[in-house]
Amino acid sequence: MKKTTGLVGLPVMNDPINTYANLCDQVLEKIQFVPENAAYRTVVEEMYKHRKKVTLSGKTVSEIEETIAAGQIEELAVQARDELELIPKMREWKPWEFSHEIEIEKAENPTGIAKN
Repeated sequence: MKKTTGLVGLPVMNDPINTYANLCDQVLEKIQFVPENAAYRTVVEEMYKHRKKVTLSGKTVSEIEETIAAGQIEELAVQARDELELIPKMREWKPWEFSHEIEIEKAENPTGIAKN
């Protein structure tokens, strides 16, 4: 078991696998209140289902971190807690609802790179 995360203010979790799997469950439960057709819900569900599957796969913490490739498991837990705070705000803001038409203008050179 590691003694430090090496990150100021971020302590090592006592039971990282179960703690993180539980956070994934909480995110997956809370996101159910966002409409199914909202891209935000789709992305969050896919990410946390994948992360939970990896977390419960029997791998070590370092293997989980390497497979998910988004930081240490303690950082993943911070991300999940942040998501848990964001979900109710997104439900309130409803960015998937539009009261007007959105017109997207196609750029002739979207990359901005000059062609020779």
